[in-house]
Amino acid sequence: MGDLLTNQVNLAIMARSRGFEHVDIIVMVNPDRPSARQQTFVTRANYIAHLDNVMPVFACNPLLRSLQLVRDVQTFNFMVALHHRNQAPMWPDLQRPISRCGRTFQIDHGRINAFHARHGHIPQLVGPARL
Repeated sequence: MGDLLTNQVNLAIMARSRGFEHVDIIVMVNPDRPSARQQTFVTRANYIAHLDNVMPVFACNPLLRSLQLVRDVQTFNFMVALHHRNQAPMWPDLQRPISRCGRTFQIDHGRINAFHARHGHIPQLVGPARL
């Protein structure tokens, strides 16, 4: 949960730093492989309950315009390819080495600390009243 919250603050900082007024979030879950190796307790039989518990975190982003949940790998790949073709900003973007994309995210507080040092505050997450 903490990594998801940290990512939402980082996403808001990246968007504001680039002058964007909103973000659109696409959450992807593969029903056939719903968890990471470290999350063996999340299975095909119970992943929906776990997903229900974390979806509100994505709705806490203060710049959120839309939130989509995709459960089909081909649909998700098409959406990413379309965004890339249209040169829409994405995170993680496809300019990173493919071996890292989707596998390892830099989850730290460096960007958050730098933003705070420059602006004296960080973007505040909001309650997920929109869900």
